[in-house]
Amino acid sequence: RKAVTAGAPTLRRRQVEAELQKETMAIGQGCFGKSRTVRGPCVRAARARARAAGRTVAGRTERLHSFESSRNLIRKVDEILESTAASNGASEEQVTAAVSEALTAWVKSSGVLPNEFIQKSKKGYGRRALHVDKHGRYGIIIMSWAPGQATAIHDHDNMWCVECVYKGRVAIQAFDAIKQKSIPHHLPDGGANLYYLYPEEEALSNVGNAGQLIPPKDVHMISNAAPGGEVAVTIHVYGGHMEKCQIFTPVDAEEAEAEAEADSPGRLYKRESKSLYFTREKDMHEVGL
Repeated sequence: RKAVTAGAPTLRRRQVEAELQKETMAIGQGCFGKSRTVRGPCVRAARARARAAGRTVAGRTERLHSFESSRNLIRKVDEILESTAASNGASEEQVTAAVSEALTAWVKSSGVLPNEFIQKSKKGYGRRALHVDKHGRYGIIIMSWAPGQATAIHDHDNMWCVECVYKGRVAIQAFDAIKQKSIPHHLPDGGANLYYLYPEEEALSNVGNAGQLIPPKDVHMISNAAPGGEVAVTIHVYGGHMEKCQIFTPVDAEEAEAEAEADSPGRLYKRESKSLYFTREKDMHEVGL
């Protein structure tokens, strides 16, 4: 599906509010001139419809605000990429540091994402494109995590990445990946694409926390660590259009043990390419959007 670029003019929002307010005030007009017996129930029904209309006004206003807020985030990231490109020498460390600071500031200043981007998905974690840069410089992907959901161990297809928690809490387990030097031919694919993964300390990230990932130090896995069964939501900015990644799956335990390096705390994994997809529109329709 096409990526959604958030945005809505303030003038249009005011027009919508004015129109809906006018409708709300007119709801009870039909009760005038009726007998006292009929008028009471009519007025009560009119008031109920007025309250419903009020909720509609509030809901539409809130939704328009979420698009404007998301557009501000997109503009900020775009400005960072523009300025770093103009500087003609900005390193990936500088770019990711600036993007990380922008994401944290936006979340902590009560930035709001449209509701359809933060819904959980029935099949795996939710993955939805908020914005894809037409020049291919970056993409902003929103991910939602139901309780118990997690990624496979993966990299980011040789792209830098900045991740920020928008809602809930996530656990991030990073790994140091070292390519297997010897090639044991009896293992899958003759031992090609085998890596020892050395786990680093697991980190818990809360709302507003952001992390930077720059290859080759970009192998990790993410899982929902929010308390009380809460859905977690994260914002991911990639240094390009990320359509695939490399995932790491453990090699059979007995074979891995036979080939393990002496005194190695790592475990043997096979690296393979995996295509990435966005959450299907059907999932959005199921939540009434």
